[in-house]
Amino acid sequence: MLSGFSTKRTRDIEVGVGDDCAVARLGDTDLVLCADMLVEHIHFETSYFDPRDIGYKAVAVNLSDIAAMGANAVYLLCTLSGPKSYPLGEILTGIQDACDHYDISLVGGDISRSAEITASVSVIGTRETHTSLLRSKASPGDEIVLTGPTGLSAAGLRSLSQKRTRPMHPSLFELAHLRPLPLLKAGRAALSHGVKAGIDISDSLALDLHRVSDASDVGFELSHIPIVDGVSPEEALFGGEDYELLLFTKDGASLAALLDEILERAAATVIGVVTEDKDLRTLRGKPLPKKGFLH
Repeated sequence: MLSGFSTKRTRDIEVGVGDDCAVARLGDTDLVLCADMLVEHIHFETSYFDPRDIGYKAVAVNLSDIAAMGANAVYLLCTLSGPKSYPLGEILTGIQDACDHYDISLVGGDISRSAEITASVSVIGTRETHTSLLRSKASPGDEIVLTGPTGLSAAGLRSLSQKRTRPMHPSLFELAHLRPLPLLKAGRAALSHGVKAGIDISDSLALDLHRVSDASDVGFELSHIPIVDGVSPEEALFGGEDYELLLFTKDGASLAALLDEILERAAATVIGVVTEDKDLRTLRGKPLPKKGFLH
């Protein structure tokens, strides 16, 4: 997601820069568009990411943006670059693996050479209705639903960085970092449940919650954060790349139960409430810092 830029609004663009995806209307079809990249030494190290992991994750992070809008992913394009000695074809295999898993068509792209490895992916999706989950639609009184615990990816990164190699059988935490799971079904279910606001947790629970609050001009009071054994409170709040969803609704408990049924796990929970006072942004009564994974 670009920040610090503006786009000229036209009659065809419903959602522009500033949300998880852009939405453009083409005739009777709503197109949902996103792009993201993974860059060596910024997002990954080849010591503990194999080429297929890079390709798979490049797809997954884009699909998480599609999920955060409550949309369907349909087509994908990719561009790859890296040193001549690096097997870029294996990255492409990882991209195809993810496309096959999520039933998306890989329809084009380009491969080139560069000093460092970059995998850039663009996804084209569609909407079943003329509505999306938006960062700007949270309202006072909404309950804040978190689809699952955070900090697993940060804990996985910590472990992989210490090992400096990819284990043959990665742990749950390491897999959360290497191959995140975009919650496409959960995003669509939330939209069909009447949810209007949402975001995926790419840069941290704290930072992305502040982003929704900024876009919606509201505050929040968090009562608790679910923390898994092996994850520190710092990682749960400020670690990035979890790709869980934050959803905002007046019917949080019902939504959490629906998400648990869809995702086949008991993890979704109400963690707080949206407030009218935009300056009130707390966790258990204390101000929650606006920080996370920035790159």
